[in-house]
Amino acid sequence: MLRDTNTHYDRLAKALRESCGQGKKAREDAISRIDAELRANRPSDGRIMLLACGGRPFRSESTGAIMNLLVGILMPTLSKACDFEDEARMTHEVEVLAVALACFHAESGRWPAELKELSPSLLKTIPIDRFSAKPLVYKPSKKGYLLYSVGKNMRDDGGLCNTPGQVAGEKTDDIAAEVPPADTTSKPADATPAEAASKPAASQP
Repeated sequence: MLRDTNTHYDRLAKALRESCGQGKKAREDAISRIDAELRANRPSDGRIMLLACGGRPFRSESTGAIMNLLVGILMPTLSKACDFEDEARMTHEVEVLAVALACFHAESGRWPAELKELSPSLLKTIPIDRFSAKPLVYKPSKKGYLLYSVGKNMRDDGGLCNTPGQVAGEKTDDIAAEVPPADTTSKPADATPAEAASKPAASQP
């Protein structure tokens, strides 16, 4: 059973590596293809019970049936684990971009029109959105910017993440960093707009 389970795990690992960098949908499609194959070969619960009662002559088939069932249970868990990893990595990458944007602003006195202006002087490469496999959404203005990933729901929520008291069914999970226009009524007198109104990358699982 362990040998067969490891074989299927290796197939899953290979599928995930091949879909790396192609976004969440490509990863889920790769997992779904293997899951569909396992489901097609999965015996019914009654068949598994009969095999288990059949003794030694049916032990090999019984073991394969149970292994098939256990690997099928693993599929959704593996997909969620990948989501959490991508979310953590994407949050880090958005925060690194926010630091690079602050450095660019400190040196030039403006926000870049496009993220590619940060490379190669501040960053070797500009990361893409791990969920959509597209460029991160970047909306600059004279006094700030909004930068975000679409997050696990694969929907552009305008840079919003979950907030307390949010209505069920309206979940937002964008991973964002933002420097809004300066608020002259509340910022310290010696603070710059970026220092006074910056908001770090945020995400809610």
